[in-house]
Amino acid sequence: MIDVDSKKLKSFNSKGYLIINDSETKRKALYLKKAIKKVMLRKLKSIKSDFSETLDIDATYNKLHAMDPFLSGGIYDVVRELPEFLDLININSLKVLLKKLFKWKQIHLPYGLCQFRIDRPGDTKYHFDWHQDYTFNIISKSAITFWVPLTDVTLEKGAVRILPGSHKKLLPVKGKACYEPGNNGNASSHLTFKLLNAKASDLESNSISVPIKAGQILMFHSHVLHRSGYNISKNFNRWVAIFRMGDLYDNDLILRNFFCARPNKPITMAGFSKVHPDYFFNE
Repeated sequence: MIDVDSKKLKSFNSKGYLIINDSETKRKALYLKKAIKKVMLRKLKSIKSDFSETLDIDATYNKLHAMDPFLSGGIYDVVRELPEFLDLININSLKVLLKKLFKWKQIHLPYGLCQFRIDRPGDTKYHFDWHQDYTFNIISKSAITFWVPLTDVTLEKGAVRILPGSHKKLLPVKGKACYEPGNNGNASSHLTFKLLNAKASDLESNSISVPIKAGQILMFHSHVLHRSGYNISKNFNRWVAIFRMGDLYDNDLILRNFFCARPNKPITMAGFSKVHPDYFFNE
């Protein structure tokens, strides 16, 4: 049972985010970390015999990447298909917490919106600039994003940057009314929406970076403004499971027949423009 007392809840309501500890989450994050390492060692064994099985998760991944980025890319792809990943994102203690805190009757866990990121040092390919998650996910407005790292995420390794208190209103965006995947593979090339009239300097000066330990949980409201951190370390990757839970019985969600962003249905990926036309402006 996760203990979030009235003081912590007040802090969450004020700032829009909270770091919490949970033994079940920490244990399942460790199981996932071990499973990923076993998969990488099995891949190494299939192509190379002279390697040490005592290498840590970073050294093992870096070895694969040094041999061929295609090999490390295969690991990136398969993590979400591991049972240990599914166990982590469907963790009971977090569902119980949300029902207790927000009086939700039915949890909404859209698997397609659950991610796993491995950010290598100096790699900005998947850097995600300032945004509110709701704009891209359009599940319930009260939805929560969970960020669970498998290794410590320090400032150097790219701690997520958050603007405290920014969850209290939905912000307008500019962009495309239709989802168009980028042709160069970079996140910035296919971002459907960007904040309207946002001043990057103001966002940076008023925001904070949030370091987090392995197995801890960073939870934040779907309206919180945040961006990816930059991994400026030399040899350490950033291993993070990112998943969302919402209120399936949210009235607006029910009225639109549970329409939300679903990666297997590209037409939904720019759905914010249809659900909230007053907050959308063509680029």
